[in-house]
Amino acid sequence: MKFFSNITPVDRIEFEGSEVREITPVPDRDQSAVTKYNLTVLKPGGEIQVRTFAGDEIQHLIEEEKLIVEREFYSVARQIDRALYGGKEVFGATKKRRRMIDRKVFLAQNMGQFRKLGMVLTRDGVDPFRHRLEKSYKDFQAQSYFGTDKANSTQSLKPLPENCTLLDGYRIYRKSNGNPNAFLPKDVQPANLSDQETADYAFVTSFLAEYASGTTISKGDVAETALDEILKENARRAEVGFPAPIPVRSVRQYERYIDERLDPFEVMMQREGLQPAIAEFGSVEEGQKASFPGEKISLDAWNFHIVTLDATRDQLNRMTKEQRAGVKRVRRWVVVAIDIATRVILGYSICRHPNSRSSREALRMCFMDKTYILRNAGIKKSDWKFRCPVHLVTTDSGSEFGKHPFGGAEFAVAARKLSGSFMNTT
Repeated sequence: MKFFSNITPVDRIEFEGSEVREITPVPDRDQSAVTKYNLTVLKPGGEIQVRTFAGDEIQHLIEEEKLIVEREFYSVARQIDRALYGGKEVFGATKKRRRMIDRKVFLAQNMGQFRKLGMVLTRDGVDPFRHRLEKSYKDFQAQSYFGTDKANSTQSLKPLPENCTLLDGYRIYRKSNGNPNAFLPKDVQPANLSDQETADYAFVTSFLAEYASGTTISKGDVAETALDEILKENARRAEVGFPAPIPVRSVRQYERYIDERLDPFEVMMQREGLQPAIAEFGSVEEGQKASFPGEKISLDAWNFHIVTLDATRDQLNRMTKEQRAGVKRVRRWVVVAIDIATRVILGYSICRHPNSRSSREALRMCFMDKTYILRNAGIKKSDWKFRCPVHLVTTDSGSEFGKHPFGGAEFAVAARKLSGSFMNTT
């Protein structure tokens, strides 16, 4: 599958806003190459369509952004983010488990439709509708897993469950108000929630921050409001099946959090004014701000607190002992490019002295996947994939960024070619 060879089970594919459940390659007659692809598309109303496209059509759809691949859509972190907003999604499920739950949801929805047509919720009451349900169940599996409109004898399909199992699944689905998480095994932890504490901390702090406002609200009132909101959030999570409630503390503990976690300068500035805050704590500088990644990239150079030999490994290998003894020991410099919005290091360059070449190398790394650096260092389980379009590059007036930035300096020219604008301070 040329276009979809690197798709993983946690990725999601969309065609014109609808999820693609399965991609089936269709080889030509002599079985030598794949010429077409069958896409099983799930429409918003639950209808399944099988669409066939040739290779050049797939390329056109990708270029026109009608066929979109969302990387790591089903990863644990992305699922937790969506769960916080009340989505009815199967948390942390593998592809195999999602398929199993899809089948159970399909059967439960069809049972609900037959119930409206007069089906009695007993074992004997299901029998008059069993033939229709079995046919639609086979077609559903053929369309979802094999990319064909109808089932055939070459496909390995799951048989229709017994009547009692169908009735139990329908009751579970109806009782959960259509939440597919109800079909998860009870002894299975649906997600790894190690990152949930960070989201909970931000949620609680957002209400405690109300104390740093122009009103004269007391700590007790802020703490009581935070407690009420946490109880409401826990009730909402329980309703949608989210497994991790926020730990509930006492009002007095939330008052302590206000003293521990809020910036005292900002609290006094918001409640009493800027001058009293400056008089109490001294002046502070706000620094640059950015609202999205890549809006502003700042570059600067620092002197390392480390001493190295002023030669490369290859040069040292070719030297005699006497020559090596004469090699100078120097302190290195590093030119670093930092994204203002996220404080992520996008690029760097180590050099003997700051110069235009090292600053351009750091800028160029902002657009690269830098995971290979970790691999070369022996780090196997981490990645450094951070990169983004750069809208504005900001620097000081150091020589590595050009003493005359508007007179044709190499770094200024590179910054304007690779990004939108370049700002050099006076």
